[in-house]
Amino acid sequence: MMFKRIAAITITVTVALAAAAGANPMDTLQSDASTEEKAEACRLLSISGDVSAIPVLESLLTDEHLSHMARYALEPMPGTEADAALRRALKVVSGRLKAGVIASLGVRRDARAVPEIIPLLNDENGFVVEAAARALGRIGAPEGVDALETFMKQPGHSYAIMQAVGDGLFAAAENAVAAGRRAEAVRFYDAIYAAEAMPVASRAAALRGAMLARESEDGQSLLLKTLEDENTAFFKIALRAAQEMDNENTAAEVARLLPNLPSDRKIQVIQLLGELGRSAAAPALMREAEKGETPARVAALAAVTRLAYAPAVPLLTALVLSEDADLANAARKGLAYFPGEKGDDAIRDMLKNDDAQTRRIAVELVNEGALPEPIDLLMRAAKDDADESVRLAALKGAKDYAGPPQMSGLLDHLLSPRSEAEMIAAEEALKVFWLRRRDASEAMPHADMKALCDALAVTDGETRLAVMRVLTAIGSRQAFDAIMNLAENSGGDVKEAALRALCDWPAPLALPTLIDWVKAPPADKIKPLALRSAVRLLMLGQDTPEAISQHYAALLGQAASPNEKKLILSGLANVGHASALLMALEQLEDESVKAEAVQAAIAIAEKLGDSQQDIEALEKAGAMIPQLRGGERK
Repeated sequence: MMFKRIAAITITVTVALAAAAGANPMDTLQSDASTEEKAEACRLLSISGDVSAIPVLESLLTDEHLSHMARYALEPMPGTEADAALRRALKVVSGRLKAGVIASLGVRRDARAVPEIIPLLNDENGFVVEAAARALGRIGAPEGVDALETFMKQPGHSYAIMQAVGDGLFAAAENAVAAGRRAEAVRFYDAIYAAEAMPVASRAAALRGAMLARESEDGQSLLLKTLEDENTAFFKIALRAAQEMDNENTAAEVARLLPNLPSDRKIQVIQLLGELGRSAAAPALMREAEKGETPARVAALAAVTRLAYAPAVPLLTALVLSEDADLANAARKGLAYFPGEKGDDAIRDMLKNDDAQTRRIAVELVNEGALPEPIDLLMRAAKDDADESVRLAALKGAKDYAGPPQMSGLLDHLLSPRSEAEMIAAEEALKVFWLRRRDASEAMPHADMKALCDALAVTDGETRLAVMRVLTAIGSRQAFDAIMNLAENSGGDVKEAALRALCDWPAPLALPTLIDWVKAPPADKIKPLALRSAVRLLMLGQDTPEAISQHYAALLGQAASPNEKKLILSGLANVGHASALLMALEQLEDESVKAEAVQAAIAIAEKLGDSQQDIEALEKAGAMIPQLRGGERK
């Protein structure tokens, strides 16, 4: 009911405003129309700029409900008549209404109002004082700004009033900058900054303005002094100003401060210099990167990298082996992302280094994308490097970049590994590659597939299991048939491994076999694996709902325990077919799975349509399940 009442009120107001919009705004303002209608008339007058409405609007300036809308209409009016109307109103209004009129005079920048506004800086009403301060600054007349500066120096002002004074002088300064009177703007900014009673945020903003408004050398001098100031707010505003004053000389001068700055500020200045990207700061940053506390060195390494400072490359290369983990990581990141050929050449040189640890780190950097088109380098390192850790790192990286040309090489590592770890890495690379290819519906080249399938017959132990896992990841018919052949013609652990691989098959082509195994398991412990996998594949939904329901019926016919029925019902709940609903209803008689059957029936019912078959199934369900009474789907 409350919503209906609110909606009715909204509609009434909307209709009234629409009617007002169609009427003459002047007629509306001089009628007994509602406040909302008159406010809309004021809005229309603010658009039309009809100066003939000024007398009517002036009469509304004393109306506490419409004064703000009258001012809204007057503020954009052309000519000086609106100014005069606002000045006349200034003498007859008080409190918030007077503050509003003052604000509008400020918006219109009416210099003739300044003599009347200046005395209001001492008004008893704080809102009036704040409005007067802001308006005097916005108008920018010299006598008004002078009065504002004098007023600012008087003691005892509240926080709000000082903030308003600051806003006024900011407006005056911005006007001066726009008019090219930079010295005048500097005077205003300096006055705000020097006023200790002024809010810190206002002083900091004025300090920024003072830096930017000064001549370049004077502004730079103030910037450097502020970067060494103990006040945190001023220091931070100086960092911002430095970005806006961005030039080579500023960067060089700021960089000279680094040795004498405390650690926390040194890091922020280093980061600033990196963002500025000016080469003049590079030598000073390099000195910070070479020695000192670790956090500052880490920041400096990142900065010289951003500057693409070539002399930093040898230092980065040396630090990748640092015992300080933070420095080592920073150096590695610097080399990986160093712009241009210098960084790439350094990593290529590291790959040829006599030290195995250096080569391994280089390979890891290549893995992270440090070089373009890295796969040939990785495959060469995996094949030829004398150190196992390097070969292993190369194989691990190859999985993200390998394509069809690399398949034979990866197969060699899988089938003739120099260590178990390398075999595992090759297996992972092959699986990841073929998972990507399978998702893109790309078939494996015949020669590579034949090599893998043939390997099942000639390998043994962990190598054969690895081949089996790769074929399972590929998931093709040829791979399935090869492992099925192994399962049918082997015994012991080999047979069990093959059966388990087929139970893990990712593609629906294994479904008929798995359902047969649920009926007649080929080995102990295979039935639950086959059942679980069959439900998983059915849930992919890659068949008609009717066909999927038939498969679930076959599985339910073989279920030998409540847990097996619960598993099947969890999958059946995803099938939107009447036969699936009837199947779930049949399980209501089994108390051990009744709750799961009810939930499955409700889920299926939500998917059914309006066919006669669906309606009949729903009616039967409604008679058996309270939640579906009368066939209503919740």
